[in-house]
Amino acid sequence: MSLRTAIVATLLAIAPALAAADTQRWAGDGFAVTATTAEQAVAGAPLDVRLELTPSGGYKVNEEYPIAVEIVAPADVTATKTKLGKADASVRHERAAFQLRLTPKAAGAKVVALKLRFALCTDTTCEPRKHAVDLKLDVK
Repeated sequence: MSLRTAIVATLLAIAPALAAADTQRWAGDGFAVTATTAEQAVAGAPLDVRLELTPSGGYKVNEEYPIAVEIVAPADVTATKTKLGKADASVRHERAAFQLRLTPKAAGAKVVALKLRFALCTDTTCEPRKHAVDLKLDVK
């Protein structure tokens, strides 16, 4: 098998996994929030979600602020932790990230509310922020 054939075969084999990934993005004043899953949400199976906060427009994430995420899930979705704090996050000036683990119990459309608390700073100011987003899951 040639290298080219092997590469094509590999790409075809991983294509379903790549297609199952989902990214949702929400914009705020001076930041964006992104939630990414690597696989399709399936009833009864844990789903890992990477939640990222990325500042823009000259802002930086305040690494000293007690950043947090509260997860408010419907009754048929469980979260490993419903409150994540700074110890659960990777926080740098250019980005903050949390890893969430959700387990939907039944198929169908689900909405998980994510309430973020963080601070953004410039060279002259530092602003505590709160921002809520709705993570939408299409559970199979």
